[in-house]
Amino acid sequence: MTYSSSNTGVATITGGQIHIVGAGTTTITASQPGNSSYKAATPVEQTLTVNKANQTITFTAIPAITTGTADFNPGATASSGLAVTYTSSNANVATIVGGMIHIVGAGTTNITASQPGNSNYAAAQDVIQTLTVNQTTAVIDLNADDVMVYPIPANNQISIKIPADKVALIQMISTSGQVVITKKQETTVDIIDVSALVKGFYTIKLTLKDTVITKKAEIR
Repeated sequence: MTYSSSNTGVATITGGQIHIVGAGTTTITASQPGNSSYKAATPVEQTLTVNKANQTITFTAIPAITTGTADFNPGATASSGLAVTYTSSNANVATIVGGMIHIVGAGTTNITASQPGNSNYAAAQDVIQTLTVNQTTAVIDLNADDVMVYPIPANNQISIKIPADKVALIQMISTSGQVVITKKQETTVDIIDVSALVKGFYTIKLTLKDTVITKKAEIR
């Protein structure tokens, strides 16, 4: 018995076996040409339908990041090996540029991973992960001309000069990590009474609008 396939894009015959090539339909014809004793048999045809294969997307949770993060690959993959595409539900937080997540601002957005399929694979079910982008908190030294702490070392009080357009939370932290003073900025130059504190070294932490500034201080 011999076989033939009318659509080699769907199936071929290899060693008398049907070999699947892709999705679609083809007519398989069975033939027997006969021999010296038998006449050729009437060929018999059967339709073979090959359905598209299913595929799934693997897309793990995206950890929270901060503004200023460089573009990055979301990392989703399809079981078919086909390329995954992405969309962002909030363009004010993130957009998709060249298959990478591009951070625009702070907030949350849903990143959807999709694979539409092709001639051999059905479309995969979308997978959604939530991306949280936090505002960057810069930590810088306190040597900037517009922010000053004096005198260092100090005795009974420390003065802190902060730009007038900023609102700051001022904290003094001991070497053991205990917050010993907390207050809000009241004037451009704030004076902190440190007379009741134990002598030694402290960290002065100023949390401004979008910046955290730290400085070492000593009380004698």
